Amino acid sequence: MLPGVANGRFRAFSPRRCSKEFLELYIGRNPGFLDRISTPGLMLSVAPEVGLAARLHGLDLLPEDNRRKFVHTVSEYAVDGDDLAAMSSKTIRSIFRASEFEELKQRVRSELLPRLGDVRRNVESNHSSGDPPEEHMASLLESFDTLKEYFGEEEDAARIVERETQYANQWIGENTPEEPKRKPRKLGKVGGPEKPQGARSIFDDIDAHDDAEGE
Repeated sequence: MLPGVANGRFRAFSPRRCSKEFLELYIGRNPGFLDRISTPGLMLSVAPEVGLAARLHGLDLLPEDNRRKFVHTVSEYAVDGDDLAAMSSKTIRSIFRASEFEELKQRVRSELLPRLGDVRRNVESNHSSGDPPEEHMASLLESFDTLKEYFGEEEDAARIVERETQYANQWIGENTPEEPKRKPRKLGKVGGPEKPQGARSIFDDIDAHDDAEGE
């Protein structure tokens, strides 16, 4: 069994280094491999299954049933507002048929955009105190950028995305703690060094000399 793929571990598996013949052999010996690839988890931008699915699809090694399952999985992530990589990633889009991608855009327009505020509020409510607000909202704001790219020319859609972007940035500002202000340093009085008790100054001798001459 190939190192890095056994027990569902895909990250060490680089399909670009494998020949078509090797991949065919591996698929034949590991029947659950295709099912795992067909249902990637969230955070698609770093999910190793995505690259594997695209590679197999490009080599005509991804069966149609598995391809459709992959398309369905990533499409639902987008429509739910959980992950819009299906629209922003060229790698993922390469697995779609043109008609499937058009259907995805229509569903995002009709199902996601009207409830975009709910998606934003849900992300906000899942914030933990140890998570910097700006980082917590980064993925959501990236999703908003993707929506602007596809629907920015549509007045109603653009208005919704812009409104939710403003609310998200406002939430970040309200939940970002202010840095403590530094207290100004108090400068002490500037003066010469104190003269130790009993110490003589050179001017003492000069004054004594002048007094003696004046007598």
